[in-house]
Amino acid sequence: MRSNALNGLIRAAAKIVLLTVTISVGVAAPSESGDENARIADWRAKRLASLTSETGWLTPIALYWLKEGENSFGRAPDRAFSLDDAALGADTGAFILTGGHVRYVAHARRR
Repeated sequence: MRSNALNGLIRAAAKIVLLTVTISVGVAAPSESGDENARIADWRAKRLASLTSETGWLTPIALYWLKEGENSFGRAPDRAFSLDDAALGADTGAFILTGGHVRYVAHARRR
């Protein structure tokens, strides 16, 4: 499955970034106190772990290629991008690709 491979790649990249941040913080300017450096490093590590967790903001849930023009989005199976999520309406909106620029147009929720 492509999404599992993509998630694995993102986790590996996150580990590299975490290691780089940890090393960088350890080489901070001598004017900063050691306690402050430790608190900053701890905060950065927790923030990165939060962002790259299974439910974090940086975890992709799908990968779709946009076609030129309107690309419908919603829960209905006939949408170009369909996600089975009860929070979504059947026709949530559309991503519109025009000349390399994308904009999103939300559709009114029908009850």
